[in-house]
Amino acid sequence: MFDTYTEALTPGSKEGNSLCTEAVHRKHFMRVLGEGLALDSLGLETIQLYVDTRARDGIGRETIHKELSTLRVIWNWAYKRHHVGAPLGWKMTDLTFPKTRERTPFQTWAQIARKSERGGRTKAQQAELWECLWLDQEQTMECLTWVKENAKHPFFHPMIAFAAFTGARRSEMLRSERDDWDFEAGIVSIRQKKADKSRTFTRRTIQIHPTLAGVMEGWFGDQPGSIWTLCAADGTPISPGRSTKLFRSTLEGGKWSVLHGWHTFRHSLASIMASDGADQRVINEILGHHTEEMERRYRHLLPHKQAHALNRLFRSVE
Repeated sequence: MFDTYTEALTPGSKEGNSLCTEAVHRKHFMRVLGEGLALDSLGLETIQLYVDTRARDGIGRETIHKELSTLRVIWNWAYKRHHVGAPLGWKMTDLTFPKTRERTPFQTWAQIARKSERGGRTKAQQAELWECLWLDQEQTMECLTWVKENAKHPFFHPMIAFAAFTGARRSEMLRSERDDWDFEAGIVSIRQKKADKSRTFTRRTIQIHPTLAGVMEGWFGDQPGSIWTLCAADGTPISPGRSTKLFRSTLEGGKWSVLHGWHTFRHSLASIMASDGADQRVINEILGHHTEEMERRYRHLLPHKQAHALNRLFRSVE
């Protein structure tokens, strides 16, 4: 069923990232349920077994739900085209999922270090803690300097700077083209996917920070004339997998190895703006945020607003 779906999928109808995610989900189904499992045996009991197995592996509710959503999409696609003989025999509401908890708010390096020093956490819990790290302005600039001095690939420092000064997602940076940068007007156009699923992409514009302008103008002067903002030495675009591997291999073994991925710079920018008193609407506009959950993760970084609200109370009793 998965093979038929992949072979028949309309070219360009799905992003490469989505196809990679579906392939990962497929591997989990094959590993847990077995490749030879007949489709007519995928009833409620079998699917609940899958949920329970993944939960025992420490996989969270949201991830399991996404995996089953992939299965539902592909099964429904196959049923409508008569590749399978029966509709799904279960619904998400029929299943029992592990309870979830709200994701930890973003925290400073010092906060996470203090918690780590207390001990008592598993390796996975330690990793989860560092995934909530946000870099302040000084740390961000220190990291950029280190990367500039140590990166083995010319595009890597510009990509870090791109992420740090715009908060762009990895996919948005890899999708970016040279024509999206207007240094005279001082703006960069970000091609985003999440705002409207029916379109190839929509755009949001961000002011180019002077430091970023210097980095990118220098990079464009040296890169091999590719249409892509970020490219290899031969002008070909950078794949998501390669960018992730280079991120880890470049930073591993040193101070910055605690950074979990490109998203660190994205939520660092949001946290820096929030702690500096930026309006929530401005933060959302720059980062293209659309979820209340993400806003809550850095809303606690508005201490001056909280203090102002609290200090206005009980004035009459002073």
